Amino acid sequence: MREYKYVCKDCKEHLTNSEDRLCEWCRDKNRVNSAQICIICGKRRTPARDGVCYNCRPKVPKEPYKPDVPWKEALEWVELEYVILQARYDGLSFQEIAELTELSAEECADIAVKTLNRRRFGYYLKY
Repeated sequence: MREYKYVCKDCKEHLTNSEDRLCEWCRDKNRVNSAQICIICGKRRTPARDGVCYNCRPKVPKEPYKPDVPWKEALEWVELEYVILQARYDGLSFQEIAELTELSAEECADIAVKTLNRRRFGYYLKY
């Protein structure tokens, strides 16, 4: 039979070998009671670091809007990708696309390859 060193200092009922003299039930009770109240509903306690309980979790937006992200530059880049891919689809060579976009033919080909690979359509690319 297992021997225990201490009796739990909180409940004075269970035996424990832990140096803090708390049994596993009282330790769990302390952990749950130390949890913070949900920052959204204010009703449930949650051990989550962000302070959102399991019931309110679906209500939290996954990625909040970040104003410091360069949205305009990203849109301009997508438009450039679109122009290059559309011109390629229409049958223009990369040299002709380079003249339209004022880029080099290598840059146009590189943008097309990276865009198609990112979209998993790289096997359709013909030089």
